Amino acid sequence: MAAWAFATFVTGVVGALITVAGVIYVAWTLAETRKATGAAQSAADAAKDANKAFAEHSQRELRAYVGVPVVAVKDLAIGAQPTFSYQIKNFGATPARELESKYYIVACDDPNTHKVRTPADKVVPTWSSRVDLAPGQEPVEVTQTHHARWTEAMHTAFAAGQGTLMLCAIIRYRDVYGKRHWTMFKSYLRPGTIRNGAGVLSATRKHNRAN
Repeated sequence: MAAWAFATFVTGVVGALITVAGVIYVAWTLAETRKATGAAQSAADAAKDANKAFAEHSQRELRAYVGVPVVAVKDLAIGAQPTFSYQIKNFGATPARELESKYYIVACDDPNTHKVRTPADKVVPTWSSRVDLAPGQEPVEVTQTHHARWTEAMHTAFAAGQGTLMLCAIIRYRDVYGKRHWTMFKSYLRPGTIRNGAGVLSATRKHNRAN
C-alpha cells in the first residue's frame, strides 16, 4: 500500500513537472513567435519605406521641371506700347501636362520691394490655354503688349534709375505622376540692358521660385 502511494506521488510529481515544462515551452514558443512576427513586420515596414523612398527619388529624377530661360521686351520707345514676352521650357525628363500661365505688367520704383496691392495697380490677368510641353520641345512663348504707352516721363525716370516696368508671372502644370507644380518669377527692365527699344529683363532678388 505504501509502495502504491509512493508510486502515485511520484507519478503526480512527474506529471506536474511535465505540465510545467509544457507551459514553459508553450510560453517560450509564443514569445519566439511574437519576436519573429515583429521582425517580419519590421522588415516589411523597412521594405515599404525603401520602396516609397525609391519611388519618390525616381519621380524627382524623371518628373517635368518647367522654367523660364528668357524674358524680353521690344517696342520700348516713346509713344509706343512695349511688348513683353517670356519663354516656357521643360527642363525635365517627362512631359508637363495641362501647363498654363498668367502674368501682369506693372510700373514701379523698386521691383525688389514692390508689392501689388490693388486691381488698379495692374491689369488683372487670366490663365492662358492649357497645353502639354514635352522635354526637349521648343519653348512655348507668351507675348503681351502693355496696356499703357511708354511716355517721355517714364523714359526719363527709367534712364535715371527712378522707375521701371516689371513683369510678374506664375506657371502651373501637372507632372505625369499626377502631382501639381508651379513656377513663379518676377523680372524687370534695368538701365543698360535695353538697346534700340529692345532687350532682356533681369530677375528680381525675390519671388523667383518653384516647387
